[in-house]
Amino acid sequence: MVFSIPSYLCLGDRPKKVVDERLHGVNFLTSRPKTGHYPDALFDKEFRYVYNGDRYPDPETMARREQMENRKRYITATGFISVFRPKKGEGLGSNYGLLQQEPYIHMPDHPQTRGPQPFPKVKPRQIYTSPSKAGSYGTPGLAITDIGNEYIATIYDQERINAKKERDVWRQRMPPVPFKPVGRRGYTFDEGPATGVSMCYIMTCPFREKRVQPVMKHFIIDKMWLPAGYIPDRPPPVEYWEDPYNGFDPRVDPKSRLKKSEDSIFRTGFRGDNFFYTRSIVFRRL
Repeated sequence: MVFSIPSYLCLGDRPKKVVDERLHGVNFLTSRPKTGHYPDALFDKEFRYVYNGDRYPDPETMARREQMENRKRYITATGFISVFRPKKGEGLGSNYGLLQQEPYIHMPDHPQTRGPQPFPKVKPRQIYTSPSKAGSYGTPGLAITDIGNEYIATIYDQERINAKKERDVWRQRMPPVPFKPVGRRGYTFDEGPATGVSMCYIMTCPFREKRVQPVMKHFIIDKMWLPAGYIPDRPPPVEYWEDPYNGFDPRVDPKSRLKKSEDSIFRTGFRGDNFFYTRSIVFRRL
């Protein structure tokens, strides 16, 4: 009698001890053959795997293999991504293309502000006229359209010419070379002899025009202030008085200005009988 752990005979169930996939078969688990040279009752032994020649793996291996076959169509010509340092620096020290999968945050070329959106402009009609007769030939600002007064042989080239003018204006606004950084060695904080030229100071959109501050008109004094009402051309002269009130102060009570006999007496703050001064001290006023 051979004592062994229970084994699985069906194909869909996984054994408790995972069978090595390289054996190409997980069909039957059998016991060790009997030879008579050692005890037959073995509790710890290595099971031999027997299969009848058909290469039939477990369902998980088949599902994994099918997924790998389906992923072959996504394989590109570049097999592996290079892990060496790129020839050109990536700017802010990122690892995009090596370890970093998220691309840079793209700044919109034409960011929209909050608030009501501008009303869409209607495309002008394809009507081209000759220059106006007023002034000389090429007088600006007198044609119906804003394209210009230059003579064009065919109207079908007008859109291409206008697009070229817009590109030229855009290239003038966009400098091709970034400004030179001011550093001790001529480098910025993210570039050096091993990283290459800095890429964090390249302009992606032209500078906005500086807003002209309107002049605050209510701060400009154009004329002297005058009181309301009628002002004669020659106002009456004002007489000059040295003291119009003649020394009279309306804020002081007239009764307090009278001279009293008590003003010539010095009264101390203590009124006891045993005080040092028994008589009043009289000061003759100057």
